[in-house]
Amino acid sequence: MPEFPRDLPHLYLGGSGRAEPYTSRRRAGAHKLPQRDRAGHAEALRIALEGALAAGEVRRQERDPNVAAGTPGFYLDFEIPPGVEDAVELLENRVKHIELVAVRQPSEASPVLATVFVPDSAAEHFLRKVEAYRTEHTKKGKPKNEALIARVENIALAAVLSLFTDDPALLPAHGQQIWWEVWIRQGHAETFDAVASRLEIPVQQQRLVFPEREVRLVFGNEITLARLFVNSDAIAEL
Repeated sequence: MPEFPRDLPHLYLGGSGRAEPYTSRRRAGAHKLPQRDRAGHAEALRIALEGALAAGEVRRQERDPNVAAGTPGFYLDFEIPPGVEDAVELLENRVKHIELVAVRQPSEASPVLATVFVPDSAAEHFLRKVEAYRTEHTKKGKPKNEALIARVENIALAAVLSLFTDDPALLPAHGQQIWWEVWIRQGHAETFDAVASRLEIPVQQQRLVFPEREVRLVFGNEITLARLFVNSDAIAEL
């Protein structure tokens, strides 16, 4: 193995590499769909969605018109049974600006909780998918949208702590003021800064920039973050 110049003498990994066979994390049978009573499942999800949309309308009244910025919208939590986690990939619709922002699964035996931002302009998107699953068929005779809808166990309006993707044991006590690591959606940093400034929330100027996220440190408690959450479309993860 050739020796390279050691211009970073505090880092040395020479000769430490070794080949390892690839092992997929996907479990056997993960592609199988849960067995559903089609009409009953569609009705349950319709009721859940309509409840989430009604709760979202109530939350919409909490927006401060002197503070709010960005695209008006709301966040939905999707519960997906273990073993069919790949359904989260079907939740996004970039054309309608529906974005998967956070995914949590405490253990392999636990349901996946996926949080999706939905702009108000696409509020009926998932209701239409559920209705098509109930009443329409593909060319192969399968229920339309079955690959997604059959994998969804429940849907609810998300709260700010739905975006907390760290170890739940690290969640601070109620009211505790700390520095939070806030991951911002791509292209939404200016919105985030504007809302934080209007709310007079301390934000460190240092930032980490990734291809689809920008990371900032914000000081406050869960109420501070809830005000940011309600008045902007910027937050992806905490």
